[in-house]
Amino acid sequence: YVLLAKGRDQTGNEAKSEPQKFTTSTDTRPPQISGLKVEGTNIQKSDSSEQTSQIVVSWDTDEAATSQIEFGEGTGTSYSQKTQEDANMTFNHLVVISNLTPSKVYHLRVISKDKGGNIGNSVDTVTITPKPSDNAFDLVLTNLREVFGFLGSANQ
Repeated sequence: YVLLAKGRDQTGNEAKSEPQKFTTSTDTRPPQISGLKVEGTNIQKSDSSEQTSQIVVSWDTDEAATSQIEFGEGTGTSYSQKTQEDANMTFNHLVVISNLTPSKVYHLRVISKDKGGNIGNSVDTVTITPKPSDNAFDLVLTNLREVFGFLGSANQ
């Protein structure tokens, strides 16, 4: 930018400065990611007795940024898949990864990009999707058995 200051006194005399050149600072710092939470749930397919799993991931950033996750099966540092980027600039992020296999290990990393194009990544996080359950009745029985400890198995 070039700044030129001008002014007039009460009698109409004008004064002006020499042109001053300056550059504003550029945003070079990526968004800082905090409060990362990963939760898994199973979903019953409506057309069969099969279940799929999903992972719900939430996090915060210290500046408005986009939301995206890269993930893969197992552990490691390579990510075979990415969610679609949510370009809405926000401080609070929520992404759901669907159609995963129950009882499987996945690893993921969140990605947030600020308006300056700086990219912030979380650390690699490993999670296991929940194991499939037979049905809601078996879930209730299992929970009662754990709480009271005296119920027989669901097959008796």
